[in-house]
Amino acid sequence: MRGSNNIRSNYTLIHYFFVSLFLHLLVLLLLNFTGRLDLRNFYFGRQSGEKTSITVGFGAEAAEKIDSTGYEFIGTEELSTYAEPQNLPPRYPAAALRNRWQGETVLLLSLNKNGVLAKVDLVKSSGYKILDDAALSAARQWRFRSPRRSIQVKFPVKFVLQN
Repeated sequence: MRGSNNIRSNYTLIHYFFVSLFLHLLVLLLLNFTGRLDLRNFYFGRQSGEKTSITVGFGAEAAEKIDSTGYEFIGTEELSTYAEPQNLPPRYPAAALRNRWQGETVLLLSLNKNGVLAKVDLVKSSGYKILDDAALSAARQWRFRSPRRSIQVKFPVKFVLQN
């Protein structure tokens, strides 16, 4: 019978552990709802009150007219007329938040006349590979309506931490 007491003792320890964990989570949630603790800052290592911002480049100026590959250069404002509404900006990588990395990545988007994103190139690095990769990954998911001609656009993506 000695073994059953040992098993019962282990179950009691496990029970107390989970009850304690539950109570700690409950306190964290209550502090979050009362405004005394911002769990987003807790998890991502941001300074209190600091917000993230990712700005994608609608509004920048148009570039040259046509390059040697047959693509017509357009501005980001014109590109926005072809962009599908479900296109999402890149997620701010958690490691970049913890390390407080910011920067601007400039992408070269090449669309064929059917609106298919034929190529995405990195024109200017933010200085952090993780931010560049987030911008490239998001851009590869974007969809566009047909511009009826092959177009290219230099597209800035800014990763900024705001107070």
